[in-house]
Amino acid sequence: MTTERSPHLRFEGLAFLLFLLASLAVYRHAAFADPGTFWHTRCGQLMLERGQIIQVDEFTAPFAGQPWQPQQWLAEIAMAGLDRMGQWDTLLLGFCVLLASLYSWAIARLREAGVPLILAVAFAVCVWFGAFFHAFIRPHMLTIALTAIASKRARIRASSTWTY
Repeated sequence: MTTERSPHLRFEGLAFLLFLLASLAVYRHAAFADPGTFWHTRCGQLMLERGQIIQVDEFTAPFAGQPWQPQQWLAEIAMAGLDRMGQWDTLLLGFCVLLASLYSWAIARLREAGVPLILAVAFAVCVWFGAFFHAFIRPHMLTIALTAIASKRARIRASSTWTY
């Protein structure tokens, strides 16, 4: 049995590699500029150590001991797991692989919808630059990736005709 491969697979792989290398170079320090990265990783570490989701606030003085509803526990556990494997380097690598996957995936989906290659690449590169000040190693990045996967699984597709 043969599986049909996308004609854009080869370019998608090249786009992934280029976005990965660019992200590793650019985000080496910038991805850690948000202190939330360390806080979320620590929350994940505590959940892994205790084997349960955090139920009370342990970090803020005014609310210490108060009930707390963790909203990003799954991503925090994933961050702690990556940290266990190779500390901050593994977190950075995972983050950059996630970014490169999303941008190369976006290019492939745009191409499948009939968008010319140059416009698909230009769009992805512009979004990559535009997202620079928002892209930190934080749980919302996993949410973005899972949303992309869900949209693909739900077969949400753009029109097959590209109009200007």
